Amino acid sequence: MSTKDAFAPKIATYASFTGRVGGRLHGDAHGGIASSSFVGLAIGDIDVFRFTAQDETLRLSQSFSADTHLLLIRSEDERMIVSREGRASLHVPDGDVAQVLVSDGIAVHLPPAGTATGVVIPADAISEFRRLTSNPVRKVVSNHELVKPIWGFLDTLLLVSPPWPNLSGYFIENLLNAMLTSIIVTGATHGLPTDETNRIAAPRQLVQQARNHLVAYSRDPRLTSQSIADDLGVSLRSLQRAFSSTGSTLAKEIRLARGMAAVSLLQSPEGQLLSLDEIARLSGYPDAIALRRAFHKLGFAQPSSYRFSTPAAHAGRHEVAV
Repeated sequence: MSTKDAFAPKIATYASFTGRVGGRLHGDAHGGIASSSFVGLAIGDIDVFRFTAQDETLRLSQSFSADTHLLLIRSEDERMIVSREGRASLHVPDGDVAQVLVSDGIAVHLPPAGTATGVVIPADAISEFRRLTSNPVRKVVSNHELVKPIWGFLDTLLLVSPPWPNLSGYFIENLLNAMLTSIIVTGATHGLPTDETNRIAAPRQLVQQARNHLVAYSRDPRLTSQSIADDLGVSLRSLQRAFSSTGSTLAKEIRLARGMAAVSLLQSPEGQLLSLDEIARLSGYPDAIALRRAFHKLGFAQPSSYRFSTPAAHAGRHEVAV
């Protein structure tokens, strides 16, 4: 798992959104970019966008190697036709979700004035379900009871202007990963025997339980990989395997959660009144020296630099490898 800009979400125009972070996505609307209404929001490694078609077609192409990102897109009121260029297209009824591996570029066809909301996530975020997402263009099962509320949440996020507190971006990214994975897995396992479905979903469920535990206890200095495994009633080996299947490790996520908790405290009104040693101890570190070392390893700025500015000013341009 990697995070961009220390989890600071950003509102972006069509052009800057599609060209951000080394040109993750490039796009052009058929007939000209200016003819389509587009708004995008970047949260860590997740891109959320909504567009209203004036010329019927939106084309997105991806600049990385094949099949590194997954697009989920839905229109509330209009039928869509979604296709990977040069391949079979998929007719998607209104209210259903199309799932596309973004590789050669995709085309989304809507009637004039039709609106669709989409989200792009790295394929390795759901690596344990790679077998279930191997079909390059497919329709997610239409009767998933969470599709409508999840897409309502995505639309609401697009109405909230950043900057948000760094910690909010971190938790929202994890929340989106969990919600979107539930849709992908439910669609991909539709019709499979219950035992097979449970076997596939179990690692992701275990990881989410551990992340919830991290949120609650990240400031506890006694928190360790072993203590989390003990509290969840599983072996440490099983928990480590579950995190490995997501491309992350439990130890790295502990360090990140603790670091983000410290940033949140540093930027809070009460944190302005505390010394760095006090901040460190309240965040689960033995002292200010350990806090500085942890921030350096995470790619954060020095702790003191977070004290006297807004979250936006110190979202930074740090590439945080975790």
